[in-house]
Amino acid sequence: MNRQKYLISKKIFVSQSGWMRYLLSVIIVITINFTCYSFYKGIGYQAISLLFLFTVSLLPLFGFGPGPTLLAALISALSWDYFFIPPLYTFHIAKIEDIMMFVMYFIVAFVTGVLSARIRQKGLIAKQREERTNALYNLLKELSAAPGINEVAEITIRNIEQTFDVEAILFLADKEGQISTKQHKASTYSIDEPEWRVAQWVYINGSKAGKFTNTLPHSSSTYYPIASSRNKYGAVGIRTFNEEQLNIDQLTLLNAFITQITTIVEREYLNDLAKQTLLIAESEKLYKTLFNSISHELKTPITTIIGAASSLSDDSFRNDSKLRKNLSKEINVAAERLNRLVENLLDMARLESGTLKLKLDWNDISDLAYDSVHRLKTELFNHKVIIDVGKDINLFKFDFGLLEQAIMNIIHNSVIYTPDGSQININVKKDDDECIITISDNGPGFPEESLIKLFQKFYRIPGSKTGGTGLGLSIAKGFIDAHKGSITAENRNEGGACFTIKLPMLK
Repeated sequence: MNRQKYLISKKIFVSQSGWMRYLLSVIIVITINFTCYSFYKGIGYQAISLLFLFTVSLLPLFGFGPGPTLLAALISALSWDYFFIPPLYTFHIAKIEDIMMFVMYFIVAFVTGVLSARIRQKGLIAKQREERTNALYNLLKELSAAPGINEVAEITIRNIEQTFDVEAILFLADKEGQISTKQHKASTYSIDEPEWRVAQWVYINGSKAGKFTNTLPHSSSTYYPIASSRNKYGAVGIRTFNEEQLNIDQLTLLNAFITQITTIVEREYLNDLAKQTLLIAESEKLYKTLFNSISHELKTPITTIIGAASSLSDDSFRNDSKLRKNLSKEINVAAERLNRLVENLLDMARLESGTLKLKLDWNDISDLAYDSVHRLKTELFNHKVIIDVGKDINLFKFDFGLLEQAIMNIIHNSVIYTPDGSQININVKKDDDECIITISDNGPGFPEESLIKLFQKFYRIPGSKTGGTGLGLSIAKGFIDAHKGSITAENRNEGGACFTIKLPMLK
């Protein structure tokens, strides 16, 4: 209904801007003429000229152009001469001063009316320019703040519709450089396949086509390419409600819109390309880091296993039980190292893929602490471990296997970065609805600049001894985060490092 009202008012304005305004100017002058005729004898015919001049001067203020204003000036001058200047009802003027007044009136009315009309016209042009500038500014402001290509598309459609009072449709190219067969979801109308072919032609050729153009004019819409000098990004189509073409000013503004939209769309595509390039570079970096870490981690235990197996096969060592026991122990240590490496890689793969699912069950946190230490008894042979679990901690739900692996990784990290004979403390307490686990040692601690990087993948403290992939702490953090918990690391004031784990006690 509002759309129909708009179209009706627009048609009236168009009609009034043509011959209707000439007719209105004549009617106004005739009305003033007959109104003044009834009382002019009391004020004199000289005063009547001022009323006519005032009327002609006001016409431009109500949207009358130079043509209607000039016609009003001419008719008012002739009416004044015929009806008011003696002798009446004739165009003859007897007095020379009346002749001069008539000539001056016509000149003043003409100049005043035409200048007023031009001033108003320039004012309207300035207002239109201001509106176009504001529209373009608002578009750029919204586009600049758009976080992604979908938001850019929505802003594009909305601003084109509001500014030009049209329906709009948008097609964007995919990663392979092909225009989509489906319009963007923000588009306000749909088209059939033949119409889409027109949009495809515009995208491929980089020039507008469709209705009101010389190319494919039988189309129902006019299509414009979204393309820069370097690449093509899509096409946008518009369809007017009244089947009329946009005027010159609107077309100029629309071209400015499309230019700015193209710039922003290109920015988004370049940002995506930069992200993909960065992702590839990071993947290559991670690949090299992982390859170097794994190759070193595999080489040491494999060499140990091969050497021990070769020694065991030597006949000269068959009867030496002590040597065979030591070789078996070395093989076992090497195998456990390999197993830990494989487990870490598999755990990281699960975390990266997003397929990690918790197997929540009722468990005792003290069992978790003691089992984790027991599984690392070989590595902890030269360390002292003290476990203190609060008696007020009840059973709660957690994934025993995942948290055990997390605790083991943290303890193993403490073993690596502390000298033999160091003490590792594991304290468990309850704080409201949280279980707090602290794992601390009395070793050298961590460099301050490394504390914020400890949980990053493949990060190893500079200058640390060889061995390890730098995955243990990042995996531990992933498993704890999966439980909606948190883990932090800090240096103790009395020396050594401290890891604090906070877990919600699920019931």
